[in-house]
Amino acid sequence: MVLRVVVVGAGYAGVAAARVLVGGGVRVHLVDPRGVFEDAERYPEVVSGKVLPRAISRRVSAMVLGVRVHKAAAVGIDRERKEVLLSGKKRLAYDYCLLAVGHRPSRSDVPGLSAYASVVDSARSAHSVAEHMRHMFRSFRSFDGVRRKAALTCVIAGSSRVACELAASLMDLLSALGRKHKVGADEPFVYLLVKGERVAPELPEREGRFLLEELERKE
Repeated sequence: MVLRVVVVGAGYAGVAAARVLVGGGVRVHLVDPRGVFEDAERYPEVVSGKVLPRAISRRVSAMVLGVRVHKAAAVGIDRERKEVLLSGKKRLAYDYCLLAVGHRPSRSDVPGLSAYASVVDSARSAHSVAEHMRHMFRSFRSFDGVRRKAALTCVIAGSSRVACELAASLMDLLSALGRKHKVGADEPFVYLLVKGERVAPELPEREGRFLLEELERKE
């Protein structure tokens, strides 16, 4: 009897698990709304404008031969029947189910954040941040002093390694846009909100200091 495994999620863990399972002769069904893997480590490159979203995206079916990809959202699990409930009222039976959905930051506890902040959690959202900054630089000349400063200011909430890389990418983008639109080098600002005493706390302290020094060197 061939085992039937349903993998929910097309991130690093989901794709890696599907590849191993298919190689072991398991019948694998992967559920993801787009059926596309995105290299999340490269989101900062998209923010900087160095690459387009399509450069860091690839269809799962092309990465893992033999996997059956279902372009749908998993909306529930029926544990008694051993079925994953999909959008469109479809059901997918399994012997084993692997949840690899990753995580998304919660913005509900910070007033105003949901309405005004951007969460970089996809190639598309990373590209939207870059496009928003380009629009701000095209429009800032019509703004008054206070609004001009706000338009040329970015605030990053978080101090992880990825947050530091996003800050560096934004600084590169703002520097390039500043030269193009003849904005003073001292006008664009990138603020990194750090919780605690150091950046990138998930890394050894020495590497965290190196990241901070690199950011300060870009100022």
